[in-house]
Amino acid sequence: MVQANWRDNDWFTKELDDERRLDLALYPERYDHIWEGDYARAFDGAYEIRIDTIYNNPSKPVTRLTLETITHEGTDVGMI
Repeated sequence: MVQANWRDNDWFTKELDDERRLDLALYPERYDHIWEGDYARAFDGAYEIRIDTIYNNPSKPVTRLTLETITHEGTDVGMI
């Protein structure tokens, strides 16, 4: 396995580096995930998990798992 990220990019421009530094300053909690390849941290709030079985073909059911995060403001940040 090879680990590579922005440091290894020969075409990493000054504009991209400016954006990287801005993310570090404004969003330090997300920086490692965005720029260093670290795992995303969980959001604050509630989680909703739905497990659905889909019967398009009764002999071969498909199971779908959906995880949604719900922030404290009550907004949905989308599917993960």
